[in-house]
Amino acid sequence: MRLVALIGAAIAFLATGPSAWATALGAAPLTVHRLPNGLRVVVKDTPGSGLVAAALLVGAAPRFEEPDQAGISVLVREVALQGTTSRTAEQITGVMESVGGSLRALTGVDNTQWATLTRSQHVDLALELIADLVTNASFTPGAIESQRRISLSRLRQQQDSPQTRAVDLSLSHLYRLHPYGTPILGTAESIERLTRDRLVSYYQTYYTAPNMVLSIAGDLRAPVALAKAARAFAGLHDEPVPRRVRLLRVVEPALTPRPSVPVEVREPQRTAAAWIAISYVGVRIGHRDWAPLQVLSTILGGGSSSRLFLEIRDRQGLVYSIGAGFSTRAAAAPLLMSAGTDPGNAPRVVRGMLDEIERLRAAPASPEELVRGRNRVVGLLSIDQEDLRQQAFYAAWYELLGVGPSFPTRLAAELGRVSAADVQRVARLYLTNPSVGVVLPPGQ
Repeated sequence: MRLVALIGAAIAFLATGPSAWATALGAAPLTVHRLPNGLRVVVKDTPGSGLVAAALLVGAAPRFEEPDQAGISVLVREVALQGTTSRTAEQITGVMESVGGSLRALTGVDNTQWATLTRSQHVDLALELIADLVTNASFTPGAIESQRRISLSRLRQQQDSPQTRAVDLSLSHLYRLHPYGTPILGTAESIERLTRDRLVSYYQTYYTAPNMVLSIAGDLRAPVALAKAARAFAGLHDEPVPRRVRLLRVVEPALTPRPSVPVEVREPQRTAAAWIAISYVGVRIGHRDWAPLQVLSTILGGGSSSRLFLEIRDRQGLVYSIGAGFSTRAAAAPLLMSAGTDPGNAPRVVRGMLDEIERLRAAPASPEELVRGRNRVVGLLSIDQEDLRQQAFYAAWYELLGVGPSFPTRLAAELGRVSAADVQRVARLYLTNPSVGVVLPPGQ
């Protein structure tokens, strides 16, 4: 019933204009504070539910990893969950379960997230648990070796997935100089080399208050939430943002150049289908071309009304699945197209996908496509933020990315200004010299 209600709400929402978008995305007030130790705290007061979500985002992620430490962010996170100086793995899991709450820990390309959802009366317990995990991980040798084996197993599973492997091939050639070209889990060689000393050093260097953002969303008044956060996280290390984080912001444009020539890489694998990934270097969030590229990717491959779906799947019947998306990242993000097809159709599918890019470059999008593209971007974001945990996550994420937690309200205005000429301009500027990855059965 909840899904039906959300779909109905989305249909009504997409019929409105940018002013309604801004109202919907910025309905609850946000306040941003900085504690004496440098921790930024975003509070979103949404009374009535009796629930509170907390999300602590750490600037410890693949984007900041050296080539020989690829995969360290995930491994540090997983080892921390195996025990702190005051809790065993079972006690860590049981803390939230004992009060009907939840704990999750995730690593993306730009951050590691530690998040809880609980009833308002258990917020102190939830915040104290997160603080324990990010300050007191014990890094026992047994936990490290156990999680190392798990990481290696997960890495092998991903490499055996032809769809994932096609994306990895495409991105590894698109980002030859930047960590975005390396899988989040790292490589088998790098994971094997990660010693306890290196894990502890990374944890102590990157898990500092100035390199984190805490977001608290839900049924808790802002002054109360801030006082609880200050008490729970008083023990965080207050060393400055790591030097590599500061330097990366300066040198990153040089590490993410747009390719000067197109590249196509093919790799054989035991698979019945062919999987294709085509990527281009776009821009970071906050760049003036970020909104036009979001609209472009939706027109190109967002949903069953997109050009890729209508032309290559529906009209030509060449693929099982097809789509496109433009990531939200701290550095220049990829615009990525992907498709699955019969091996014999692979050349035609690659050509068809590139032809749709040329169509976007050659002529402006129609008014109908433009409206659909703008509406879909904001509509999906609005629906995603129906979840209290996602509200907490987004507020912290946008603050960590440097665009501020109120970014969605500005996004609505930016999308409302995107024109057909803007979409064509960014297609001509960014969608050149593709990086193509294809995984095929042996002998194809």
